[in-house]
Amino acid sequence: MAWANALKLNVDLMVVSEPNKKICSSGEWITDEEKDIAVKIINKQVKVHKVNKRKNYVHLMLDGVQVYAIYVSPNIPIQIFKNRIDEVMEDVAIQSGGIIVMGDFNAKSPIWGTPKADIRGEYVEEWLAQTSFTAINNGEPTFIRGTTRSHIDVTLSPINFQGKIKNWEVKYENPFTYHGHIYFAVESNTRVKR
Repeated sequence: MAWANALKLNVDLMVVSEPNKKICSSGEWITDEEKDIAVKIINKQVKVHKVNKRKNYVHLMLDGVQVYAIYVSPNIPIQIFKNRIDEVMEDVAIQSGGIIVMGDFNAKSPIWGTPKADIRGEYVEEWLAQTSFTAINNGEPTFIRGTTRSHIDVTLSPINFQGKIKNWEVKYENPFTYHGHIYFAVESNTRVKR
C-alpha cells in the first residue's frame, strides 16, 4: 500500500521502518545492517553518491541533501537507546550542508508534538541543542491505535535548513499499520519534490 501511494504521489524516496525483511532483501532496497530500516529510491533521476549502512540507520548522500533514515526499537534498554542515538548524531555533527534525519525514534518530546517528554525524548532534545537541529513535525500524531495517539516518528534538520523542507504532513491511508505515512517536500535549486 505504501508503495502504491508513493507511485501515485510521484515520491522520489521512500523510507520504511520495520519493513518486511523478505521484501527489502532485494537489491532495490537500501537497508541498515539489521534490516530494521529500508530506503527505496523511486525516482531514478535521484543520484545517490554514497551510502553508509550501520546497525540502526542508513546514511545517504544525495544531490543537495544528506538523508539519515533511523529506527530505534522501543524494547531496548535506555543505555542502548542512548548509544544508538549517539552513533547517528555524532555522524550528523561532522556533516555539513542540507541534512534530514528521519525515522521511528520511539521517543517523545514536546519539540515534535507530544505533551510531555519521556527519558528518550529528553536525550534526543539534548542532541538537538548541541547540534542546532530542530524537529520539522507539525504536532500531528504519527501513530494512532484506538484512542492512543503518539508522536514517535520524527523528522529533524539543522535550523538553517528547515526552511527548505515544505508541506510536512501525516496521512493515515494504510489500514495495515498504526503509523501514518509522512510526506514532505525538499526544495532544491531546480524543483520541489515529495
